[in-house]
Amino acid sequence: MTETNLVKSLGASDLDTKELTKNLVNAIKTPRQKIIDAEKKKADVAISNLSLLKNALTTLKSAATEIGSVSKLNKLALTSSDTATATVTAATGTSVALAGNYSLTVSQLARAQRSVSDPGYASSSSVVSSSEALKLNLTLGATTKTVDISTSTTASGLVSAINSAGLDLSARLIDTKDGTATPVKIVIQGPEGASNTFTMNFTKADGTAATSPPVFSTGVTGGQTPLDSTFTLNGLTLTRSSNTVTDAISGVSINLLKTNTATTTNLNVTFDGAALVTGVSNFVESVNLINNFIKRATGPAVQGDDIAGSLQGDATIKTIRSSIRSKLIAAAPSGSGGVAAWSALGVVFNREGVLEFDKDKFTTKFNANPQDAITAISNNASSPYVYSGSPSGLAGDVAVVAHRLLGVAGAVTQLDEAYQSKIKVVEKKQTKLDSYVTRITEQYEKQFAALTSILSEYKATSNRLTQTFERKSNN
Repeated sequence: MTETNLVKSLGASDLDTKELTKNLVNAIKTPRQKIIDAEKKKADVAISNLSLLKNALTTLKSAATEIGSVSKLNKLALTSSDTATATVTAATGTSVALAGNYSLTVSQLARAQRSVSDPGYASSSSVVSSSEALKLNLTLGATTKTVDISTSTTASGLVSAINSAGLDLSARLIDTKDGTATPVKIVIQGPEGASNTFTMNFTKADGTAATSPPVFSTGVTGGQTPLDSTFTLNGLTLTRSSNTVTDAISGVSINLLKTNTATTTNLNVTFDGAALVTGVSNFVESVNLINNFIKRATGPAVQGDDIAGSLQGDATIKTIRSSIRSKLIAAAPSGSGGVAAWSALGVVFNREGVLEFDKDKFTTKFNANPQDAITAISNNASSPYVYSGSPSGLAGDVAVVAHRLLGVAGAVTQLDEAYQSKIKVVEKKQTKLDSYVTRITEQYEKQFAALTSILSEYKATSNRLTQTFERKSNN
């Protein structure tokens, strides 16, 4: 749309009303716009920087959780003098490992019951019972499952049905290649342990005894009855239903592989504090990242640094730093012997407020007092109690604080919402200013239009008078 200068169109060309209107409006708008722009920029920068703080707190929570969980602290150096007889691995539970040397002798391995079809089948597609439909009743412990066998059910079909029955049994086909007419066997196996005997019972579809049911036996080649494992650990004879023993040494799994009564296998369990150094380093680095951010954000503004001074004077931000610091200098929440605080593990604040980590001191102290250190750091929790807020140890309590700061009612969330509200207030101010500018622009245009009309009339009158005087002068 082409803009028209009203004064010029009427002939009053000595006034540029368009420029006058623009200058007058800008004189009113510019100072107010600068204030709005400054408020908006401050809120935008604050919101952006709060996002950085959220990310830093999330990282701190993860780092604190990593070293504040018992299972993560069970960094063990495990050895076996005879890995063919037994191996040792860290358990996945929440028990603190019990360091020491253990002598092991294995007299019997646990095994599962294995029942084998006898004599077998010509192939996997051979029909199991062509003369009559059957029901196979499988019982393990107090649970019985029934598998239907029709006159067309094949050996492979029966295997699939058993595996789908929902019982802790597995079935498979094995081609023995024994040179007989029935080399394919169905092997059914249960869980390890003497108590895990299973029974098999074939009946007709109506529940009466089967005429000539298939035969499964534990006495044929490949079949076996179930047994428990029996072993001696530090002179104490133990029996377990599995070859994976998780409750003989706290925090450690013993994997029994073969019997060996002639010699003793030595198992060694020690803690490896050095393996935790990376986790603690990440934790310390996360704390320092937050402290440095808050120091810059609440300090003086620095040109070219959007973080510096962006949250200056905000008391809430400072309480965030103090809430984390208070947990780092506090004593462990429960009795932990020789490790009462982070300082005992080489984690301390220096004079500048930077958290420092003495890796050698940590490793030495942890290795000397592993149980005490684990208790102090985690309060023996499987993971920090971030929801209940219960004591979670030196690291776990920091995870709890970070979680709560980030929560719906947390300080960071509340602060972010406050700045979001400021953005809305600024947007309302902008809308109001824009509306006002539109209104006064229209007002000035009307006033200048009236002025233009008057000036045009004056100019026309002046021209007529000039022409009249000129005619009279010529006469």
